[in-house]
Amino acid sequence: MTNPLAAAPTEPVGTTTAREARSAAADDESRLSPQKSDLSEFRRLLLASAPVETVLHRLCKQVVEEIEIADMAGVARLDRMVRHPRTAVFTHPRVVDIDLHQYRAGHGPCIEAVRRRATVKARRADVHVRRRWPSFVARSVATGIGSYLSSPLRLDDYHYGALNLYSRSQRGFGDVDQKMVEALVTAAESAIWSSRRVAEAEAELEGLRTAMKTRGVIEQAKGIIMATRGVSADSAFDILVEQSQNDNVKLSVVARTLAEAKN
Repeated sequence: MTNPLAAAPTEPVGTTTAREARSAAADDESRLSPQKSDLSEFRRLLLASAPVETVLHRLCKQVVEEIEIADMAGVARLDRMVRHPRTAVFTHPRVVDIDLHQYRAGHGPCIEAVRRRATVKARRADVHVRRRWPSFVARSVATGIGSYLSSPLRLDDYHYGALNLYSRSQRGFGDVDQKMVEALVTAAESAIWSSRRVAEAEAELEGLRTAMKTRGVIEQAKGIIMATRGVSADSAFDILVEQSQNDNVKLSVVARTLAEAKN
């Protein structure tokens, strides 16, 4: 598969005429649904430390609800090597087909957004788009999608993604649409990273709790070895570690077995 993040020219994507630009600017507000963008849902997910997939599902659902021109949305997930890009969540099965066209072609709005770490919006009818992404455009005609908006999303230290919006309309996404998407992506990233930090803290805390529980039995086992073999505390601990490695079992299990056998 072609590496989607390989270097590519950076000519403008989706250039429009002055009249189209004025029309798009005038229509921006009308494209928003009556329900204004509300980040309270992401604040709730942040406080609840919701799983990443839950946050991404909510992100896709909300952008389709908030942006009138958006017919469907999904989040593509790509690792640093970009060998196996995949669509993690989506609001409509057609999103998977559209994304797959990009993965196979090695280019498209989603790939472009991740590569450039910048939001990309384009219309299929634009000449620059057809020249820049010929394979993707040719393959995606059958999907009936006329406009694209992709915004990069950082999932963790090793994985990147893009929130992809697709519209059947040929008029294209506007600047207000882009700003709203970027605001929602920022909120989602905060929720994702907060959830990850909480999970890491919980794992560390659980490890400390386990260590506190096993410390007593390890000290008991060390005392038994010191008494029976006449060795120092350090040597007794080394003996426990060696037996743990030889038996391929946890140190606490070796210590508990020894302590129970003595009792």
